[in-house]
Amino acid sequence: MSWGFENRTVVITGGGNGIGRASAIAFAQNDARVAVLDRDLAAAEQTCAFANNGINLARAWRCDVASESDILDTVSAVIHEFSGIDILFNNAGVNRRIKLADWKADDWNALIQVNLIGVFCVARAVGLHMVERGRGSIVNMSALGGGIIGLGRGTEIYTATKGRGRHVARPRRGVGALRRKGKLRGPRLDRYSDKRGFIEPPCRSATSDRPCAPS
Repeated sequence: MSWGFENRTVVITGGGNGIGRASAIAFAQNDARVAVLDRDLAAAEQTCAFANNGINLARAWRCDVASESDILDTVSAVIHEFSGIDILFNNAGVNRRIKLADWKADDWNALIQVNLIGVFCVARAVGLHMVERGRGSIVNMSALGGGIIGLGRGTEIYTATKGRGRHVARPRRGVGALRRKGKLRGPRLDRYSDKRGFIEPPCRSATSDRPCAPS
């Protein structure tokens, strides 16, 4: 069965582990060209090794979504390499499991920079390209804790950033407003879903600042 990803280019942030890695492998297995972005280049390259399996459809880029210059440079490189981007899976995220009383401003800023500002900057950079092309789809990853259920102690700041990140993804606000920049069909953000389920990504371990993208 074909899922229609032939000759489509998919960009996945946080592609070095967890949901990002699994998604990159699935897209490549369904004939998509996959740009695997991660701040850990070795992890992204390992994902590509799993995804390619002799078909060589995935390529790795080092990209820290906390850096706008990294985002712009990487998106430009992917567009040049693959002649365009059709799908963005905006998946990168971080967490720090710290008691609420022990949180410092730097901890807040680290999560906000990736889970909120980074999500928007990636979506904007790719979305403006899609506007120019007249087509494209953006999927922004949120989390159960982003306004759906509580995830327990030590996740209060994480859930706050993920909750606001959900608003960035809504079709008539946030990145969805890019549609009004031009008279066109994309980028498509007119389908908003609260899909629910648990996984066990690296950031839910005791190591506080490992990359993650819980669902």
